[in-house]
Amino acid sequence: MAPLGIGAHGRALVALEAAPRPRLPVVSRGERLPEVAAIAAPVLDARGRVAGSVGITMPIYRFDAEAEALCVPIVLREALALTRALGGDPAPVAALA
Repeated sequence: MAPLGIGAHGRALVALEAAPRPRLPVVSRGERLPEVAAIAAPVLDARGRVAGSVGITMPIYRFDAEAEALCVPIVLREALALTRALGGDPAPVAALA
């Protein structure tokens, strides 16, 4: 099992505690598996804690600049929407976008 802060979803889960804080959503190319790319952002609960992450994973050969430009805003939008749905404040996530 890989450490938590590896890959897009792992780094998204620890993004608000990281120093320096990464830009969100987190983008990973071959970080956990050489043939996989991913984009992920944290989702917060009503207490401001990280409840999970939301993202997109795809084969790296399909992950070009066009795919990244299309998927990054979708992942961010959904992370903010899920945070709101859980009663959380999306501002900490949005501030890192």
